[in-house]
Order: sequence, then structure tokens, then C-alpha cells
Amino acid sequence: MKDGEKIPREDSLMLRSSSLLNETTGLWPDTTELWLEKHKNTQNTKTKRERSSEAAIVGAMLVSNERKMIHNTHPKEFKGGYEGLITNLMSELPDGLVSYNRPVQCVHWSNTKEEQNSVTVECEDGERIVADHVIVTVPLGYLKRHHSSLFQPPLPLHKLHSIQRLGFGTNNKIFVEFDAPWWDADCDVIQLVWEDEDALVDQVPDVQRSWTKKLFGFTVVQPTERYGHLVCGWIAGHESEHMETLSEQEVMHAVTQLIRRFTGNPSITPRRILRSQWFHDPWTNGSYSHLAMGCSEQDLKNMMEPLPLNESKARSLQVLFAGEATHLCYFSTVHGALLTGWREADRLISHYSSSNPSARPTSKL
Repeated sequence: MKDGEKIPREDSLMLRSSSLLNETTGLWPDTTELWLEKHKNTQNTKTKRERSSEAAIVGAMLVSNERKMIHNTHPKEFKGGYEGLITNLMSELPDGLVSYNRPVQCVHWSNTKEEQNSVTVECEDGERIVADHVIVTVPLGYLKRHHSSLFQPPLPLHKLHSIQRLGFGTNNKIFVEFDAPWWDADCDVIQLVWEDEDALVDQVPDVQRSWTKKLFGFTVVQPTERYGHLVCGWIAGHESEHMETLSEQEVMHAVTQLIRRFTGNPSITPRRILRSQWFHDPWTNGSYSHLAMGCSEQDLKNMMEPLPLNESKARSLQVLFAGEATHLCYFSTVHGALLTGWREADRLISHYSSSNPSARPTSKL
């Protein structure tokens, strides 16, 4: 194709400013129904009771004295992305308390009264750490792949079945930087609509050739003064997993062709890209959980259930579970993960408070 030659506009680019984001899906009327059909499983997973619980939780977060950090902290105080949140939480802990680069090979716990009642964490380097309680916060994807070797004795069957039933997908970001913007100054979201698609399907038949069809749009990263001319593309599913196997040059070429096709401008050329690769990360094996077909609220309750079980005669609360996949309402979110960590900390505080009120530890969170 010659320089300056216009690319046929076979597909459509939908640009939406922030004033329209809450009023429309950003799709044409005839594609809106298809888009909703594709996403109805995730949109309809929350029952009225769960949405009511969400409202109650949000209200509790705003007024609870024990959650002053969320109530009083402005988002700008967390600089440097999510690392800023971790740094803020770590500032409350004594120096040297957290160990890094210590992969855990197995958590040894007891489910009988006769066995030793302490928990032992066995690291990959052979070190064994004895503890009264262990809170496991690994992603659901990691549990799905390593649960058989991570716990001894194995997890109860009902917890294993819940781990298997709950969904854990891959949603990756592709950041694309340009020398100059090709979108309007008031544009926040860029959505891509394929005209040749009769029905939206979960997986594109020819993944290697058409994986970019699952890249459903871009968000404009702001403010420009800080980030430059940067957009963030979103891609999920098997196509997202395939994208991770490609080189950065291949991803950049595919994204460039996609943008040129939708804009009709053959001169648009990104400066560079940066993408996440959550599926191939050995510590995550994906990004976050979702309610898959066949699972229920009971599976989330099973996920958060401590070990050993209540009917066991062994010492209680040896192994506790936190993380976004253990929250009844906020699964798949960062604040859900944060709240579950507080939940398990509060569980231990309550446990010691009931057995010895004078020994109740003080929480700074």
C-alpha cells in the first residue's frame, strides 16, 4: 500500500468522551444486544441480595473507625500504581518482617487431635518455618495448578471441588505509546466494533491470525502531562493467552495494523508497547477469578473456610484463606483482596479475644 493511501473503512471506531460513558455502551444499537449477550454471565452474577450486601459493605468502609485508611486517604497518595498501596500498608509493619524470594513448597497442617498442632511452612530451599497460623493468599489460578502439592494433608474434597468449579481467566493490558494523539482531546474510551461479525463468540476460530478481534478497545491514559500520548488496550480469553506467546515486535505490528484499519490512517505508528503476561506468570497462572457456569455462592464460602473444619478435634484456624477469589461480592477486584486480608486478621483477633480478652492484639489498620 502506498504512503498516504486511505485504508477501506470496513469496520468502525467508536470514540466516547467521559460525558457519554455512563449513558451508552459505545456500540451501535444493532450490536449492543450482542455485546450484552456476550457479557451477561458476568453482569448477572450478582443477585439483589449480593448488591445489597455491596452497598452495606461500602457504607461500612466509609464510616468504620477501623478502616480510616480507606476513608481518609485520597487516591493521589498512592503514587506508583498498586506498589504505592503495598508501600502504604507495609509502612505499618516493623522493618525486616517480610521475607522475599522464598517460594513455599508445602504447608503442613493437622486435621487430627493426635498429630502435632503447629503449622509448618516448607520452603523450596528446604527451610521449615513453624507457625501457629498461616494465611494463604495465592491466586486461584495458582491453587488450581498446585493444590495437590501445596498442602499436606490434602485439602478437603468440597474445597477442592470449589477450586475447580470457580473460573479463573486471563485479562491482559497492552499499553501503546504514540508521538502524537490520533484521538480527540476529550476522548476517554475507544471501542472497536466489527461489522462482519454475525454473533459474538467466546473464541475466534483462527487465533493466530485473528487474535486482535478480542482486543475490544482502548482507554486513554491520563493525564497527558504525566503519561504522554498513551492508550491501554484490553484483551481477554484464549486470545489473550496466545498474545503472551508472541514477541513484542509481533504484538506491536498486529496492534498497529488494527489501529490503522479502524482509523483509515496508514501513517499511525506507535513508539513502543508494554504488555502484561499474567497467564504465563508462574505465580498467578492468570489474572483474576469469575463465577463460572456451575458454581455458586457456596463455592466462595468454601474458598474462605479455614482449616481444619469446625467438626475436627484438632486446633482450629491453622490455615486461613484470603485473596479476591474468597470474597462473596468483590471477587476479581483489588479491594476485594484487601478486604479479605482484613477479614482473616479480624478472625484471628476475635479468636484470641474470646479465649483471652486481655491478650487481644492491636490492629493499626
